Amino acid sequence: MPFFRSAAACGSGNTGYLFGGRAVRQQMNTLTAFIDSGQVYGSDDRLAKNLRDLTSDEGLLRVNSMYNDNGRELLPFNIMISQECTNRARITHIKDAQEVITFRDYLRHIIGPNGIAQRLSNYPGYDENVDPSISNVFATAAYRFAHLAVQPSIFRLDENFKEHPEFGNVDLFTAFFTPWRIVFEGGLDPIIRGLVGQKAKLNTQDHMMNNDLRDRLFEFVDLALDLAALNLQRGRDHGLPGYNDWRMYCNLTQPKNLDELAEVLNNTDLAKDLLHLYGTPDNIDVFLGGVAEPFVQGGRVGELFACIIGVQFQRIRQGDR
Repeated sequence: MPFFRSAAACGSGNTGYLFGGRAVRQQMNTLTAFIDSGQVYGSDDRLAKNLRDLTSDEGLLRVNSMYNDNGRELLPFNIMISQECTNRARITHIKDAQEVITFRDYLRHIIGPNGIAQRLSNYPGYDENVDPSISNVFATAAYRFAHLAVQPSIFRLDENFKEHPEFGNVDLFTAFFTPWRIVFEGGLDPIIRGLVGQKAKLNTQDHMMNNDLRDRLFEFVDLALDLAALNLQRGRDHGLPGYNDWRMYCNLTQPKNLDELAEVLNNTDLAKDLLHLYGTPDNIDVFLGGVAEPFVQGGRVGELFACIIGVQFQRIRQGDR
């Protein structure tokens, strides 16, 4: 599989910020760290202007000029010169609301009530000494836990939340880079009903990532890729320390042998498989070690990722002026 290295930030080997405090090579992130709807309004001036309708002074966002969803606006097409998404023939008060929703409603179900109580229960106020930038381990490993919550199908439901009689469910691998499915196959409503009416995939130790992501990623666009392999390689590309280094950072036990790893994972067979591949728990990639852990009580990640995610959102909140 092809793999493209992340661009490094110049001079980061001397002064780079790492979650654990070491000065090492760091990679650039073009998005802001804050929960500011930057993905909607743009994180830089050029993108922000391209997303806006500048033909009037009404302050509106651009909409699609060619297609609509039963009279309702669709997003504009991507402005990239080369657009994989357009090739149909290959296959037949917003920021405040996001603070509230993310911290009050979402994170509690991810890191569990204990994780909230430890790091996010009370807001002490803005602290100019807190760095809110996204840590390497958060972006490259911990927050990719959600890849294991992706269903192998795109559910499209009718008004009764049953499979749509005309535009039914589609395999995930046939939906990559296919916005024309929205235009020509029933619009957004069936997809949104599917997201609301169907649960996310449950990550289990014997069925982690679905095969459409692991074996057929972007298959209809190009060569099929493996998202799990890419995640592991991205962590190595970024020089992330191993599983036990991050457990030590979070003041968790660091398993040194089969019995200790089996206790942490609550699964002897899985521990044997990991040691067969890695030799020692110290060598386990942090992404794989993190997603292999059993969930914390009331959450959807293990104790390591609950720590890393909790600390990251704590810093985002306290460091947001």
